[in-house]
Amino acid sequence: MGPQEQPDAAAVPASVCLPTDSTETHRFRAMVVDDDLLIRKLATAFLQNENVDVVAVSGGAEAVLRVRDEVFDCIMIDWEMPSPNGLETIQILRRRAYLGKIVVCTAHDDDGVRQICIDAGADDYLQKPLTKDVIAQFVALMRVHPLTSSRAGEGLDAEIAGYLGALDRRCHAMARACAKKEMAALSTLADELNEASQEYGFSPIARIAQGVIALCGREHSYEDMVNQLRKLHANCQAAKLTA
Repeated sequence: MGPQEQPDAAAVPASVCLPTDSTETHRFRAMVVDDDLLIRKLATAFLQNENVDVVAVSGGAEAVLRVRDEVFDCIMIDWEMPSPNGLETIQILRRRAYLGKIVVCTAHDDDGVRQICIDAGADDYLQKPLTKDVIAQFVALMRVHPLTSSRAGEGLDAEIAGYLGALDRRCHAMARACAKKEMAALSTLADELNEASQEYGFSPIARIAQGVIALCGREHSYEDMVNQLRKLHANCQAAKLTA
């Protein structure tokens, strides 16, 4: 279902989709992808009212180009668009190691629509028509519940802050190694993250990093690794010293 292109170094997004920080002051940045101008304007107005920075584009090809050079926390994408359609665009983005959330906004209401979207690489789907309530659901999907250190209060606050400050860089490097299919480098990076996460009290991140190491050591599909890195990215984005 969709183009079968393979990732290459030139195709790796410069930002690898990683948000610039995960603090409460972070202003979310979203991209709206829809070939309907009215929908783009409506979504932009609603999202800006929710204090979200918005970039709106008219098709999948432009979305892929923008993700290559810019950082987006989340993408809202229409299903029915000229080629590449929404699902094909999602597949391209995932093959290029885009780890952020993708939500399909569609008028389809058939049984199984959500699973079709997830199988293509989306995180969820929302039902058109576009309303303030639908936008509120989209914004809620962008939010993350904080993941706190089990070692807070042990006199390690400065060290934990340094660990947290390096998470985006670590995820960035791992996503690049994945997109370039450099499994040895990816395994080394995951091992370093695993050790640091255990040391500073973030066992959920450590467990996912261990999963990345395990995948590096056996036959796996590219999609399996990207999905594992997506889980890792989501947990790293949620990591904080305290709630």
